[in-house]
Amino acid sequence: MKTKSKKKGTTAGSKDWTVKDFERSLARRQALEVDFDGMVNEMEREIAAVRDKYGQDLADLHVKVVMETGMQMAWMTANKATFDGPPRSITFACGTAGYRLGQEHLKPFSKWTWEKVLENLQVMNPAFVRQVPEVNREQLLAQKDDFGKDGLAVLGLKVVQDDKPYIEIKRDQTADQVAATEGAA
Repeated sequence: MKTKSKKKGTTAGSKDWTVKDFERSLARRQALEVDFDGMVNEMEREIAAVRDKYGQDLADLHVKVVMETGMQMAWMTANKATFDGPPRSITFACGTAGYRLGQEHLKPFSKWTWEKVLENLQVMNPAFVRQVPEVNREQLLAQKDDFGKDGLAVLGLKVVQDDKPYIEIKRDQTADQVAATEGAA
């Protein structure tokens, strides 16, 4: 069976140190920490320089992307019928735009309010009413199938899924490559 040798600098070997050994270790640690702090400071200076170099350009580009996206979403909303048939998306040279179903959520019938739904639940199924009298929408949605075909309708509710627009940019092509493709067509 091999035994582990005690190395200077390990906690096991340090028990046998003299004051001079401790001082040498302290000097080594000081040098290591000074080097560590120096590297961290240099790294932070370089990161700050990179942020200074690219920060404003990135902020400007972000504003432009947000503005373009807003205009695209407004157009998609105004022209939703364009995306009605299968597929519910259009693929362009630069990307794909379309509609996907969002998360299910509860919505009262037209001319119904959450207060009216709450009144019905308090009478018909109070387990779905929170202590602070409000409709527990999440629990109702999670157990919607337990209500049967017309169960939620009796309460004045229906389950809906809103369409949410999306845009996916093809990041594997540059604008020049797309322009060349369109020019060849």
